[in-house]
Amino acid sequence: MSAGSPGDGDGDGPGDQPFHLLTQAWIEGTLDPAGERELLRQVRSDAQLRAEFLAQARTSAVLASLLKDTDGESARRVALVIRARSESRSFRTSKSVIDRIDRGARGASMPFSRMRMRTRILLAASVLMMATLGGAVWWAEQSTADTASTIAALSGDGRIMRAGAEIPDLADLRSHDVVLAGMTPASVSYPDGTSVVMDPGAQARFEDVTGAKRVHLVRGGIQVSAAKQGADAPMVIATAQAEATVVGTRFSMAIDGERTRLVVAEGVVRFTDSRGSIEVAQGGAAVSAPVGSTGTRLRVLTWNVDHGERNVFLQAKAIADAGADLVALQQVASPAAVAVYVGEIERITGVPWHSAWAAEKPGKETCCIISRFPLLASDVRDIGPSSFGGSRRAVHGRVAVSGRNLAFVTTYLDWVADDTVNRAENLRQLLEWTATLPVPQILTGGFRSYHDSTFIDTVRSRYDDAWQEVAGTTIGPATKGRRIDYVFRSRDASQAIVPVRSWVLDTGLSDHKALLTDYLVAPP
Repeated sequence: MSAGSPGDGDGDGPGDQPFHLLTQAWIEGTLDPAGERELLRQVRSDAQLRAEFLAQARTSAVLASLLKDTDGESARRVALVIRARSESRSFRTSKSVIDRIDRGARGASMPFSRMRMRTRILLAASVLMMATLGGAVWWAEQSTADTASTIAALSGDGRIMRAGAEIPDLADLRSHDVVLAGMTPASVSYPDGTSVVMDPGAQARFEDVTGAKRVHLVRGGIQVSAAKQGADAPMVIATAQAEATVVGTRFSMAIDGERTRLVVAEGVVRFTDSRGSIEVAQGGAAVSAPVGSTGTRLRVLTWNVDHGERNVFLQAKAIADAGADLVALQQVASPAAVAVYVGEIERITGVPWHSAWAAEKPGKETCCIISRFPLLASDVRDIGPSSFGGSRRAVHGRVAVSGRNLAFVTTYLDWVADDTVNRAENLRQLLEWTATLPVPQILTGGFRSYHDSTFIDTVRSRYDDAWQEVAGTTIGPATKGRRIDYVFRSRDASQAIVPVRSWVLDTGLSDHKALLTDYLVAPP
């Protein structure tokens, strides 16, 4: 029975002619006009047949494209994979194409040059048929015409999944392809120089939307180095929890449980989650808010101002412009200088601020807290000797945020590099004191210790490091040479205070950079 003749009514589809025979004849180019009209009618009237037609057309086009492999080895490997599948109707057309491939590979009567020409005809016919089906097919699923162009190249340990089937031995990535990284990283490279390096085990779908790059990260992590993108076609990296929009930058993004982390190495990224959008600049990190989380944003800033030697008034302006709610300053020149900071911040913001301070020596170097919230209580504590005489001190202030009382503490540990005895004693007394303070707590300041030191490990035994929580790594942005300034939260505050962003602010107004962290404070 020819495909154009009446069918035997075997139930493959509505009408007089079996759907699978019509589809096979169309792919082989033997379907007459009457048969095309019948196929069109069946596909338009039945969503299941429409989806099956698209799947078979796509699979056949992929297989036929393998004919450019002149020794036929790739085609034979694909044939083995599909032959291992069941005898389901979905693979009948594919098998007919495989049979032709095998005959060509074995030197059958149709030479490969003619078969490659036949491939081009097949692909062109696919485009025409999709255009004929028009809206009836478009809304059901993207057509092969939309995904036929190469958008990027895959290298490294990665596999391409296209329309649910693995595409072996192909490095060309098309829109809507899914890439699965293996035991080692896989790399996707775009023609403009943009690259996406996928961590082992990561999975992502790559799309091209009218020239704009879209990456849907399903699991794992990626590192992105983006060339400058057009303002009207930014690159977007999306997960189930958040979205990053870039114009040109280097950053990493990873899924960690139910949260998505972003770390920006260069440039600026717009990070969007359920709570809105923020700009994350170089040296910053953000993490999506927990699903269903509520509360008030609390911005914490800690900064060693180096005695205000580079202009106290400009430093105060930088603090006000940063939008901080709780400020911890170290190495303030004197208690009198605290009043200057407070007065200038009040002048710029137009609202009253509140402060408490602790001088290392009477009238000398001071650490202080400055709060947008009224201080419900404050306290100062000696925490042991200083290498420069006097005592190191810490200051605590109690504030109410989102209906929850919060303890805010800052200090500045002894910093002489070859004398860690004083620093160890400072830390011991500090933690002994904070253990008596109510929770939740935010502990900030100059700990004069690197992220991998025993001093910081001791603090982390009781507190969570904000940068580590947000970025997923202890290696953070340098505040002076390396990371020596920190923001911590008491571990028992894990449900009350959730960090969502952390970054450094390089004003050039001190030998230290300011460190900022945004917390989400939930109501009790």
